[in-house]
Amino acid sequence: MLKAKLFSFIVIPLLFNLNCGEDDLSTENLYESKLQFSIELDNLKDYYTKNALINGNEIDLEISSKYGNITDLEINGGSIVRVIYNQNRNMVDTTLSISNTMTTLTIFATDSNGFAHSDEIYFYSTENNIYSSTISIEEAKIKEYKEKYTSNEISKSDYLNIKTEIRNANYDIGVIENSKYSVNLLIKWEDSQNNEHPLSLSKVDLIRKIPVIESSNGYIGVKNKVIWTGFTDVDGYLCADLEGYVPVDYSNCFIRVYAQGKNTSVVDKIDHEVYYIDSDTFEVNGKDVSLNFAPIINTNTEVGKAFQVSQMLIFGAEYAKKLNDGDYISFCNLVMDDEGAFYKRLVSEIHIDFNENSGENPRNLPLGYESIDTILHEYSHHIQNYFRNISKSPGGSHYINENSSDVRVVDNNPTEKNKLDGLYLAWAEGWATYNGQVIQNYFFDELSSFKYACDSEYFSSNGVKYDLRDYYYYYDGYEYELPGEANDCAISMILYKLYNDDETDFYDIFSYGDDYLWDLIHQNSVVTFSDFVNCLYDDLTIYEKTIFGRMLAKYNISPSNITISFNNILGIPEFSWNGNGGSVHFPNDKFELHFLNDEGEEIFSKIVYEDTCYKPSLIEWNNILSQSESQYSLYIIAYATDFIVTGPYYSECVTFYI
Repeated sequence: MLKAKLFSFIVIPLLFNLNCGEDDLSTENLYESKLQFSIELDNLKDYYTKNALINGNEIDLEISSKYGNITDLEINGGSIVRVIYNQNRNMVDTTLSISNTMTTLTIFATDSNGFAHSDEIYFYSTENNIYSSTISIEEAKIKEYKEKYTSNEISKSDYLNIKTEIRNANYDIGVIENSKYSVNLLIKWEDSQNNEHPLSLSKVDLIRKIPVIESSNGYIGVKNKVIWTGFTDVDGYLCADLEGYVPVDYSNCFIRVYAQGKNTSVVDKIDHEVYYIDSDTFEVNGKDVSLNFAPIINTNTEVGKAFQVSQMLIFGAEYAKKLNDGDYISFCNLVMDDEGAFYKRLVSEIHIDFNENSGENPRNLPLGYESIDTILHEYSHHIQNYFRNISKSPGGSHYINENSSDVRVVDNNPTEKNKLDGLYLAWAEGWATYNGQVIQNYFFDELSSFKYACDSEYFSSNGVKYDLRDYYYYYDGYEYELPGEANDCAISMILYKLYNDDETDFYDIFSYGDDYLWDLIHQNSVVTFSDFVNCLYDDLTIYEKTIFGRMLAKYNISPSNITISFNNILGIPEFSWNGNGGSVHFPNDKFELHFLNDEGEEIFSKIVYEDTCYKPSLIEWNNILSQSESQYSLYIIAYATDFIVTGPYYSECVTFYI
């Protein structure tokens, strides 16, 4: 696992073969299967707070190798306090003392073929923290300012400017010293607005074309032999350092770049072959060689569209790795075709119509391959499929402004299956939309330059568009109320408001962040919105539940519009409310009324079935008056009890003055 360290680029004009499938010079597939060796860091953090470390500077690391053995560790700018290898020597537990401002740990290893490898971890130390990077000291420095930005010590523009200055300051480093055989790359792609982006975390092969005699008639063909495989870093850099195990005479080599990451790939609809782009050939022939090139992959081509989609998927997979405690989840293919957007669970496959809206597009909708919201929504279904316990979706159609349980009812004859399937589907779709937006926010630095990315809007190529900070769905100038617990639009909005801390309002005072919500959902096997709310309530006070009730009422989930009227000679009021539930067939139909005095202590409670009004008895009313000096309050807990019980859903708490 090697990282690009070259920042001075010589751009050499090259010709590229834009292919999807096998090399057309070969008569059959002659690739050799190769194990992909890697060095993995199981618990490396972006930064460490010194007051939480032993002696303020000692860091514990667990390092492992896949398909190889770790042979040695070497540190520059610190010391190695402890080293414990396991029996197979493919894992080492170590403690490092970071004594200098800049420290580098080098890990030496050999793969299963006996070839030598090395990798580095860089540490940048400040007065209070130690920052780490597997790319460079400069990237570790950048993390210091990213942390300052996230803690509101500096502005976003200051952070972006500082990051650019740190990276640009290194462009005079030059070529890697003592590297006899190396291929140094900066790979970019160009979107439909002609903006350049680095091709991040993508697979690259160094391949040699070897002449072979194909038959007895002496025909000479070519087979492609992969001699090195690696992945670009997040900035599109890669260095294939071949010193030590490449034969002296390796001519007729080329670079193949794939629309593939470590855990995802984009394939064509016919052969399911990964899209790729090839460089022209060059030589590595026993002398000092440093070939630098920066191809631009253009989205006007089919292969260019595949690379743009691949970038979206790659960061989706990196976020799933975070959810999975640092390990990649199962591999996912995305098929570029013309059948719409959907996920095929049994084969772990996303389908995207990359040509959608590529003709006349009067509504200015995203092109199929541009719709990052849709692609990451579908990838989030892949995350659900991997974890299994966070979705029981039956699949099928769903409508942004309808109740998914109601639309499954046939001939006005509701069933338990109608209700359950609607609840399961709405949760799965709502969470997928929410999670797609969270992925974009988490990788803001990497994805914010994409069109349609890193905002709070869901905008699909099929025309669905709404802001997750909103409380209604708007279409063609009309405002639609969202119908309750079986509506995926409402669920995505509620989750996003609970997660997002950038904005709060009268209905939203919460800012839990993505980690808290993920743990809540995953650890409790949440598969419906009612499941989610019940788990969330475990961490809320009564006051917080009723504040949350304000938000739920906006989506017709909890009771709303609690009012009082006096229309009798005894002066006993009648309380009324909207029961809600958002469903025609499965509405809220059980209500617990809780009356509180002006100290917030409960006076009494009452259960009402089906009715949405209640008149206290004379004894109850006198009880309210005797225990309250100037005011009293009421909140209502609602349940939808048909077939299966969902809820409780707390309303807001309404105060009445005596």
